[in-house]
Amino acid sequence: MSALVIGLGVLVAPIVAWLVYRDAARHGRSRATDPWAALAVGTVSLGGFLAPALAEGALARVYLVRVKSAPVVTSPAELLMLRIAVGLGVTAAALVVYGGVRWGTRRDRG
Repeated sequence: MSALVIGLGVLVAPIVAWLVYRDAARHGRSRATDPWAALAVGTVSLGGFLAPALAEGALARVYLVRVKSAPVVTSPAELLMLRIAVGLGVTAAALVVYGGVRWGTRRDRG
């Protein structure tokens, strides 16, 4: 299951990095910062998929204790969806931070 999540991260991260690079180029940001912004968002996105795959025991414990406190059996599919949701959530957060930084620097220019 972890290989599936890591594989999804390997697919999602370059797509997100490409979207950030295209957005930065379209909005006329400095050519020096375009690759760095794309690399940063892509790396955070990949990390969002790797972290739950590498710390799956800790993530499952937190989920079972904090979210699903009733003593009910958790299916493997549910844990897989949890790992995917964490990766997509981290990716979305990275995009929101990038958008906030881009919007803030655009507002500062006038």
